[in-house]
Amino acid sequence: MNVSSAMTKRLLILAAMVVAVSFPGFARADEAGLGSIDLRKVYQSSVRIKAAVESIQKLEVDSKANLERIISEVKALEAKLKEGKQTQKKEEKEKLEAKLKAKQDQLKEERQALRVKLAFKHKSVETEIRVKVKEAIDKAAQEANLKGVISDTVLLYSKGMPDITDNVLKFLDAGLAKKSQKKPAPAKKAK
Repeated sequence: MNVSSAMTKRLLILAAMVVAVSFPGFARADEAGLGSIDLRKVYQSSVRIKAAVESIQKLEVDSKANLERIISEVKALEAKLKEGKQTQKKEEKEKLEAKLKAKQDQLKEERQALRVKLAFKHKSVETEIRVKVKEAIDKAAQEANLKGVISDTVLLYSKGMPDITDNVLKFLDAGLAKKSQKKPAPAKKAK
């Protein structure tokens, strides 16, 4: 499926939702069984998501320290070669050049390994978060007895549509150490 057909499909789904919500048989969106969610708030406020982002940042910081150590070793070898350019014997120079080449290769390998490790970490965290957010939305929607949930970024108007954002956060962060002691508020009616 190409981009234009995917976009067309999304627009058709959105149009169908708008038609369903505005169908004369429904007096209000909550009677249609639809709710809304502020995904931006979910991604900015979730303890689980913040922890996932911090784990990626920690991996980056730890790896950067190792790279900086190797870079300083490469620079030291380069300086040693440059300083003794005129006074070093051929054997000594070749030995330093070999060490330098080995360190440069190690640096290249470390950078490549870091890129792969970070890409894998990003992808696995992204997949895990996407699954957890979907599960939390499903639970919050079931709890509110909803038939569908629409992101507030595509929602232009709603009359009485419950906002399940806080309940999604509750389910998403359930079981984590920093979970709130408050019970989540019931689904709020949009204005």
